[in-house]
Amino acid sequence: MVAAGTILDGRYEIVAPLADHGARERFLRESRTAAQLRHPNIVSILDFNLDAEGRPFLVMELLSGPSLRQGLSGRESRFAAAIAAR
Repeated sequence: MVAAGTILDGRYEIVAPLADHGARERFLRESRTAAQLRHPNIVSILDFNLDAEGRPFLVMELLSGPSLRQGLSGRESRFAAAIAAR
């Protein structure tokens, strides 16, 4: 299990692991639901489960194109409605 205080990718801190059964069940239920969604504007969930040590994981498709950060650079902190609706 990843310990509390661990920093992932230099920007995400593990505050506390999802240790209780309810949180894991919620993760699996929400992942199962999201994996059933099919739409060009929704990232596809390719896989989800608990690993051998009981840690939840989620695998999503890799999208091509600019990142959200790149899309927002040089703009205000939000997209215009017409751009967001694409």
